[in-house]
Amino acid sequence: ELLPPEDIPPLLSRMMLEAKLVDGGKSVEVTVPITRPDVMQACDIVEDVAVAYSFNRIPRHVAPVLCMGAQHPLQKLTELMRGEMAQMGFTEALTFALCSTDDCFSKLRIPDDGTTAVVIANPKTEDFQVCRTSLLPGLLKTLSKNKSNPLPWKLFEASDVVAIDDECDVGASNHRRLAMVYSDSSTSGFEVLHGAVER
Repeated sequence: ELLPPEDIPPLLSRMMLEAKLVDGGKSVEVTVPITRPDVMQACDIVEDVAVAYSFNRIPRHVAPVLCMGAQHPLQKLTELMRGEMAQMGFTEALTFALCSTDDCFSKLRIPDDGTTAVVIANPKTEDFQVCRTSLLPGLLKTLSKNKSNPLPWKLFEASDVVAIDDECDVGASNHRRLAMVYSDSSTSGFEVLHGAVER
């Protein structure tokens, strides 16, 4: 059921908008006063009509298409891994998806062949030059910024890395990874990480 055109100007007048019908009732001409800076586009005027008319009076119809929402299997697996890591005493870190070339290659002693990382064309800072190809640079940088915290340090991150992919329409694709770091003064922590992998 459509709202009659002649009902629109009175409704807009309730919202402090001066309105009148033009073009034989096919259009509505609205004058927006200076006291209504929130009205910037036509959709704002339509919203005011709906508010004045009352949303409760607008009939609701069931959508003709029904679908069942479900969690993506990859996201479900990631949430399970996060839960397991937290139960083992690891703290989750959330790091940037962009990093510098040095963080991604030189500091990890990995040669940069120029075809591994997705390079940002116009980076704003030197810290965001490429998309990360590994989660380790972010975790190691997090450790370096938290040296004052007591040992042991147990961090993990479950997130995406970006790889060049010629078969993808955008030339790159995301891959979910899990990385963890452990640092202590009394042990190398190999048994801790090995136990986490075995779990």
